[in-house]
Formats: sequence, C-alpha cells, structure tokens
Amino acid sequence: DNIRIDGNAITSTNTNGNINITPNGTGDVIASKLKVSNLTSNRIIIATVDGELDDDANLTFDATTFAIATNKFTVNVSSGNTAIAGALDVTGSLGVDGSFDVATNKFTVNAASGNTAIAGTLDVTGAVGIDGNFDIATNKFTVNATSGNTAIAGILDVTGATGIDGNFDVATNKFTVNATTGNTLVAGTLDVNGATTVANLKVSDLVSNRIVYVGTAGRLQDNANLTFDNTAFAIATNKFTVGVASGNTAIAGTLDVTGATGIDGNFDIATNKFTVNATTGNTAVLGTFGVTGQTTLASASVTDLTANRVVYAGSSGELQDSANLTFNGSTLALTGALTVSSSLTINSTTLINSILDEDNMASNSATALATQQSIKAYVDSASSGQTLSIAGTSGT
Repeated sequence: DNIRIDGNAITSTNTNGNINITPNGTGDVIASKLKVSNLTSNRIIIATVDGELDDDANLTFDATTFAIATNKFTVNVSSGNTAIAGALDVTGSLGVDGSFDVATNKFTVNAASGNTAIAGTLDVTGAVGIDGNFDIATNKFTVNATSGNTAIAGILDVTGATGIDGNFDVATNKFTVNATTGNTLVAGTLDVNGATTVANLKVSDLVSNRIVYVGTAGRLQDNANLTFDNTAFAIATNKFTVGVASGNTAIAGTLDVTGATGIDGNFDIATNKFTVNATTGNTAVLGTFGVTGQTTLASASVTDLTANRVVYAGSSGELQDSANLTFNGSTLALTGALTVSSSLTINSTTLINSILDEDNMASNSATALATQQSIKAYVDSASSGQTLSIAGTSGT
C-alpha cells in the first residue's frame, strides 16, 4: 500500500498523495494532540475551499486578545474591552454591559452611572427619554433628574407653545412666576403691545388709597392729591370730597357749572346762607337775593314785611312797607299827604283830575273838586243880601 508506519510517523509512499483517515460507520477520528506544521502560532485556523486547515495573519488570538487585522477589531480576554477601528453597523439589539465610548471621548457612556457624554452634536429625530441629570457643556443647559429644575445659561428661543408646571424665573428675580399662586413679579419694565386682561394687578410704586391715572408714556402713577379709601373720594384732602355712604359732597372752592345741574336732596350753601328743602321746595336766602332778569313767583314771603301794609320799592329797589299805608282787603288807608299826578276815578265812573281853589267857581269843571275855602267863599258870596225862603210845613 501507499501508507508507511515508521515509529511515530505515518507517511505516504505516493508522491504528493493524500492520507485519508476515514472511520468505519459513524465513528470519529480522535487525536489527543494535533500539529499542523504549516500553521503559524497565534493565528486562528480556518478551513479553505477544499476543507484544508489554514490560517491568516489578519485573524489572531494570543490567549489574551482576539484581533482582526491586528487592531481593526480587538477583544481583551480579561476585561472584555472591545475596540473597533472602523464603523460598527448593528441591525438588531445591542447590549453593552460595561462603559462605552466612541473615539475615546467623542461619545462615552459610563457603565456604573449611566452618564453619557457627547463631545460633538447630538441629532435626534425621534423621542428621547433621559432618566438622570442632563446637561449641555456642563452648565449651559442643565436638567436635574430629581427636581426637574432646568437652567439655561444662554437664550431660550421658543416658536411654539410652552407649558411650565413649576415656578418660573428669569435671572433669579428679574421675572418670576409662582407655580402655586400664579403671582408674577417683573423687576423691570413690562411692555405689552396688545390688550391685557389682569384679574389682579399690583404695582409696587403705587401708594395705598391713591387713585391711579395714566402719566407720561402711558405709565401708571398716583398722586397724594387724588385719593379714595373706600369711604370717601377726595381731591387735595378736603378741597373736594364725596362720602360713599351718604353721598355728601363738599367743595372748598368755587363750583362752576356750565350745563344743567340736578340735585335730588336738600341743598344749602354755608349751612344756612342759601337752603332748598328737597321735600317742600322751600328756599331760604339769608342774605341779599339779586336777580338781574324778570322773576315770576307763584308766592313770595318777605320776613321783614308786616301784614296788611302796602309794599313799595325802597332804596336800591328793596321791598318795604309803612304803617302809614295799609290795606286790609277792603279799605286802603293813608296817613300823611297824598299826591295824585294824574286823574282820580271814584267808583269806576267819577273822574277827578284836579282840586281847584276858585271862590267864584268860574272854571265850572266837571272833573275838578273845590277846596273848602273856595266852597265857603262861593256860598258866602251867593247868599249875601238875599232872603232864604223855605216852602213847606213844619211839625213839632
């Protein structure tokens, strides 16, 4: 045959022939040790196309490290550390039990704490869940995992809606919102271009009980001369006051009204100088009442006039009376001289326009009266040297 067994060596007598060891049936070829002389130490054995055992310098294992192409992919036996010099493409799930890094410090994950550091840009198109503290560049953007407190060292630019469930502040105290009460504090100027609806507004530089008005540039301001304390409205303390409960209004200066004025209650000036009773309409003027135009009175009472005396105009047009001129409703009585500048009509038919002192009654006037002296002289003259005859009877 072509097989030669010589001591510990089995050789073939057939030049370039193969030695085939094939067990009978289902048995195995068992060798306790096998040495292939053309294999290189620390190289992993691979099978060629025809089943020949071979090795390659790019696939090695030295009992401590598994390596592909020396350093392209290495796994340390003791630590399990794996180094990939190229790209790692994983289509399924990947579990890493130890710390993980990319390019030493470009992307690191600490196995114990789970802390992850990204030296470059993190681009995420889907949802991201972070269970621990989160920061960008140490303190530029931080989120505390326990409290949820978020600190932004730079500018926050938000184009959509923002919901904040806890307290909110800008630069500690420049703009604060209390999550429980909703109280908002603005340390600087609040500039609002549109309409603002405020349920309750506190302006720290306004003083209690002062009325607020708009000042320069629309600024809300107050003044000590304009106040309201829930009971009274006042201008300059006592110059103009209105009582809330009574409606009493006091004006310390002059009241100038250009339009109509309606007063529903009693009205007075200086308590009793000018009073109008709201129920009766009775008006009392303590001083002089001067009217430049015509006045129509349904009834007038002048306290310094006496009943049944005739009223006439005195000095400066003042109404006055005299005990020498009275009228009791039926009799006009005059004590003193009477001067009639025109005619005198008695009982609507007799017109008298003069009183003549003519002894001879020469004027023979039907509208003149004669004096006592002229009547006596006329009678004496007519009866002088004449006999008086009396016709008729006399009785005793």
